[in-house]
Amino acid sequence: MSFGDGLLLIGWVVLGYYILVNGVYLVVHVTALYGLRDDIKKQTTRTLFQQFSSPFFPGVTVVVPAYNEEAVIVENVQSLLNLNYPETEIIVVNDGSEGLC
Repeated sequence: MSFGDGLLLIGWVVLGYYILVNGVYLVVHVTALYGLRDDIKKQTTRTLFQQFSSPFFPGVTVVVPAYNEEAVIVENVQSLLNLNYPETEIIVVNDGSEGLC
C-alpha cells in the first residue's frame, strides 16, 4: 500500500464518519420537528384555563369592598370563590355600612 492509497483510505473514513454523524443529526432534527408539531397542536387545542393548573402559577388575593351590599354579597363571594386559580384568597372589607357584620 502506497502513501497515496493510505491518504485515500483516510479520506474515505473521514467522509464516511461525516456522513454518519450528519445523518444521525438529520434524524434527530426531523424527529424533534415532529415532536414540536405535536406540541403545537396540543397547545392550540388546550383551553385557556388549563394554564392555571400549574402549581407555579401565583395565587390571587381579591379585596372586595362592601358598602350596603348585604343583599348580594353572598352571591358575589361565591362567584369569586369559583375563580380558576390554584390559590385564591377573598377578603371582604366592610367599609362603613350598617348591614354587614
